[in-house]
Amino acid sequence: MRSVFFNDLPIRLKFALPMIAALSVMLISIYIYVPEYHKRTLLHAYKRDALRMTEFFAEAVSTALEEHDFKLVQKSIQSAKIDANVLFIVLYDDTGEQLAVFNPKNRALSARKKIQGIVMEGEKSRMLIGQLIVSSNKTILGHLLLAYSLEEINRQIANFHLAILIFTFVAFLLGSLFIHAISGHITRSISDLQKQMQHIVDQQTYESTIQIDSKDEVGRLAEVFNKMMHEIDLRQKAILKTRQKYLDLYENAPTMYFNLDPTGKILDCNKNAIRALGLGKKQVLYANLGNFLKAAGHTDWDSLWKNVISKEGAQDIELQLKCKDDTFLDVLLTSSCQESLDQKMNPMGQDPAQQSPYTVRVTLSDISHLKKFERQIIKRNEELARLYAQLKKANKKLKELDRLKTKFVSDASHQLRTPLTIIKGEVEIVLRKNRKPREYRESLSIVQDEVEDLERIVENLLTLARADSGNLVSLEEMVDFSAVCEEQVLKNAVFAKTKNISVDYDIQSRCWVLGDPLRLGQLVSNLI
Repeated sequence: MRSVFFNDLPIRLKFALPMIAALSVMLISIYIYVPEYHKRTLLHAYKRDALRMTEFFAEAVSTALEEHDFKLVQKSIQSAKIDANVLFIVLYDDTGEQLAVFNPKNRALSARKKIQGIVMEGEKSRMLIGQLIVSSNKTILGHLLLAYSLEEINRQIANFHLAILIFTFVAFLLGSLFIHAISGHITRSISDLQKQMQHIVDQQTYESTIQIDSKDEVGRLAEVFNKMMHEIDLRQKAILKTRQKYLDLYENAPTMYFNLDPTGKILDCNKNAIRALGLGKKQVLYANLGNFLKAAGHTDWDSLWKNVISKEGAQDIELQLKCKDDTFLDVLLTSSCQESLDQKMNPMGQDPAQQSPYTVRVTLSDISHLKKFERQIIKRNEELARLYAQLKKANKKLKELDRLKTKFVSDASHQLRTPLTIIKGEVEIVLRKNRKPREYRESLSIVQDEVEDLERIVENLLTLARADSGNLVSLEEMVDFSAVCEEQVLKNAVFAKTKNISVDYDIQSRCWVLGDPLRLGQLVSNLI
């Protein structure tokens, strides 16, 4: 979170704040450390002087005590008045009883009697120094207690603190002003660069250049920015040119394009869509596209339409578009979501704050010709199905005819074998011995009958073979079928007589048919 806050600051503050913070840390360190160091130094000097003085008085008192000269003791202690920082001196004997006191300012004596070394007392307003009085033969004669005032050192330290505070404040103020001036000088060119860049972006004058006189990093940045603006200007012109081509393609595309808001209202459409609807553009804009569509075969139209105008979009939905004269055009609908509205897609000049969060691009492709082909294909399929049924039926009939042909050939083979057997038998009988002429005539008559049967069977087989091979020549002409029937009856009546068969017939006269007279004659002969 701090880094985000710092990133949002102006660059001048980003430059100045760390320097001010560093200056503050440095000055605070000076304010804290220097007085403390000065205090320790002064206190150390005072301690050193106090110890020396205590040792001096202890030596003088020790000499006076060894000589048993109490006046000299008093005189030695009274000589401490030369140092204004000495508050009092108390001399104790070895039993702790006071022997002498020097207290010119009548300060309260310390309750401590035997102190070795230095002890702070009175909230560090004075220090007590204790020193043993030892004779020349190392015998302890007593104890000397000296109180040294710290008021002077505390006053010096306070004055020094005040001086350091004033110095710190003045240094901070001067340093801040210096940092402010330096940061302003450094960031002025950056600020000028930012203002000129913002002006170029706001006015969209990408051919403009930035004027920065400095040769430092900012100046080089301005040069790079000018080069970048030149490239952007070239690309912007190319984009505008491409955009114009796109708009031309959009307007003149054979496909119908609609741009809708999330409720399905038409925001824009191309010329082909207007032409298909047969209405003026003002009548089409802000009308609901769903009112012009009909979903054949879809029962839940509301759910289908919500899917079309949703962010997910819809793919390849076959619908019907209501055109002029209440006719319907078969179309294929595809929709997709677009996150931003183009200025071209906002023809009514709508306030951007009031624009929809997204638009829906609907594409309608004319598939009426495909539907026509589909109906033709269905019709052809139905016709092929009918022809297939006929072919299947004809194939079944051909199989039946093939079966009959096979049976006929089998029967014909049998019929051929029978006359040949009879002829062979008659010939063998005739050749076996001499016969009378009447017997020869009877045998030859039988042979003749069988030969005629063979001739008729062979003729039928040849006719069948020609029909199977496709070499059967058939004429088509108007034939008197009555005459053909009468002719064949008369021909076969001769053979019928030989077999004692009578032929009766009743033929209707002048019955004309279209056909081959030869084949019709064979047909009637075979039937007889």
